Amino acid sequence: MIDAPSDPSAPEPTPGGPRLGTSPLRLADIVLIVMAAPVVCLLGAPVLGILAGAGVWVLNRVLELALARRAATREDVRAAIGYNLGGVIGRAWLVGLTILAVGTAGEREDGLAAAVLVFAAFTLYFANSLLARSFERNASPS
Repeated sequence: MIDAPSDPSAPEPTPGGPRLGTSPLRLADIVLIVMAAPVVCLLGAPVLGILAGAGVWVLNRVLELALARRAATREDVRAAIGYNLGGVIGRAWLVGLTILAVGTAGEREDGLAAAVLVFAAFTLYFANSLLARSFERNASPS
């Protein structure tokens, strides 16, 4: 069998196969939100709560990626840690206060729907983060 020449623009394969951190599974929580929100709304869930929960979760993830990129460009380790830590605390407050505001402005069921949606998305995000870290640790040379 004759091997075709490889594409020079193709990325080099990583040892141990592809890592979960660079795969589409990294965005599984966003896919869950985008696919579940319309279905849940059509089934009769509070629309305000679902839309607010979906919106704040997507915003949370966008902020996470932006802050991680910003922290990665910092040469000072303390500045990078400050960006990451401040981002985690700020994003948690953003999500919590949004759920509280939705529950207060709308019905209590709206706040509950937002909280359940964010909890489901966070659970998937957290599980994927743990898997990604274990794959990265196993793929790194010892």
